[in-house]
Amino acid sequence: MRGKGGLREYTDEAVNDPAIKRVREAATAVGDPSITEDQAHIEVELNDGRRVTKFVEQSLGNIHRPLTDRQLDEKFRDQAVMVLPASEVESLIQLCWRIDQLDDVRDVVMAAVPAAARTERNVAQA
Repeated sequence: MRGKGGLREYTDEAVNDPAIKRVREAATAVGDPSITEDQAHIEVELNDGRRVTKFVEQSLGNIHRPLTDRQLDEKFRDQAVMVLPASEVESLIQLCWRIDQLDDVRDVVMAAVPAAARTERNVAQA
């Protein structure tokens, strides 16, 4: 329905979306021991009786089909904006790509904490 299966697709809002709920109620999941954990097979029967089938040989993001740097950035961004402002996410992404050049990895750790929380912590420690 949304074209991906990130964290936002598992929120209460997404799960309770009427369109997603309709699809979920019409779907039946069936285990298939013949496929691996990196594979997926889906078959959809349309209202007019036609069947649409899709088989994924290897899921995206595994050792045989790794994410590109751009895809990694997007996946990280999509999840991180749930807890950090977008501008802080961008700074954190840039730090992560330069982690081998940093003098102290705590720079990355601190950048992963929202600025507001860092300020509150500093005030509490003072």
